[in-house]
Amino acid sequence: MDGRTIHHDNRTSITVQSIEELPRCDLPLDEQIVDFPNGSHATGRVLFLNVDIVSKVLGEFSAPVVYAFVENSVFCATRILPQDAAFSHIIHIRYGGGCGGGGKSTGVWLLNILRQLRCECFITDSHYARQSGDERTYTLYPALAGAEDTTQLEQIRIVQSAGWSGHGDVSWNILRESGEFMDGL
Repeated sequence: MDGRTIHHDNRTSITVQSIEELPRCDLPLDEQIVDFPNGSHATGRVLFLNVDIVSKVLGEFSAPVVYAFVENSVFCATRILPQDAAFSHIIHIRYGGGCGGGGKSTGVWLLNILRQLRCECFITDSHYARQSGDERTYTLYPALAGAEDTTQLEQIRIVQSAGWSGHGDVSWNILRESGEFMDGL
């Protein structure tokens, strides 16, 4: 798979330069959160990739990527939060809730843990309407529950819908400073 182009459009090309399979991460799939609770051949696999990006807007650069084929809420609640992990950027675009196996959750729980994850930039299509899977997520993983608060976000950029996913405009947001967040740094 080395050297394989995985995305190419008139602005950006992403090519995998190397790929390594990491140890599996087998986590439960709750039928009240996901559409396909039996998973697939990829479920539980974790990949480490080195990718090259060529962008007409951002230039050329390389980046490491870890991709886990898991359900996000159980992964976050059982693997990420207990390790006190930090994520500088979190992307919430076309998160579940859609046709074709997208799940029964919008991922609104992410708004509750941005500061805990020390997120600097939250990129979102702002589709937060709670669904049944979101309620189930809060029941199963209380650490993800809280007061969903978009006021903590300060919008710094908008990408028009056609320039990202065609599913609504995408906003780039930084978290507003708060004493609680700054004390944790």
